[in-house]
Amino acid sequence: MKFILLSLLSLSLVSCGAAYAIRKVNNSKDTYLKFYFPKTNKKLESSTQDKEIFYTLFIQIYDSNNDYFFIPLYHSINLDGKVWLMNQKCYEKDSVEFKKLNYYIYDTPSYLFVYDYEYMIPIPSGKTEFRFIFQEEKNRFEGYTVVTKEINVLPNHNLILDLSQIHQNMAIQMETNQQFIPCAKHISKEIKEYPNSQ
Repeated sequence: MKFILLSLLSLSLVSCGAAYAIRKVNNSKDTYLKFYFPKTNKKLESSTQDKEIFYTLFIQIYDSNNDYFFIPLYHSINLDGKVWLMNQKCYEKDSVEFKKLNYYIYDTPSYLFVYDYEYMIPIPSGKTEFRFIFQEEKNRFEGYTVVTKEINVLPNHNLILDLSQIHQNMAIQMETNQQFIPCAKHISKEIKEYPNSQ
């Protein structure tokens, strides 16, 4: 019985560690993921006390060479949170988003993102199994939503992901690589299901 409990605890810790540990993508061939989440409640944008300006997202890839006792192990490829806060200057220094993210003393979380902003991160080229672990602040007591997709990413192409479609098979679109403005306000457009995704 103790062995079973220890095993379950170990698996839980490994799962948590995989979610937070950041892995660098080495086989990107000008291949990127552009993702955004359109905000439905515009009244919340002006509230400096509102926690719902953020959502949590872990973008992970499956590592076939690093199974843990035959249970697939995924690694997050989220960029360091300071990329959005400082390096790419996604948010103005007098903005609510900047002030709230700047509260973190040691490091800016790599898993917090702002609604209505479009982000871009490198992803592997070729066929990859992605796992998206997602949660909105308003649903924090309901647990995370986990969606897995295997996608063949062509060189010099971007995937576009609308996170508001996560409950409708999470529509994904592919486009040829083009100039990207970091953390630009997203302009809504029709998203179609990428045919080669599963």
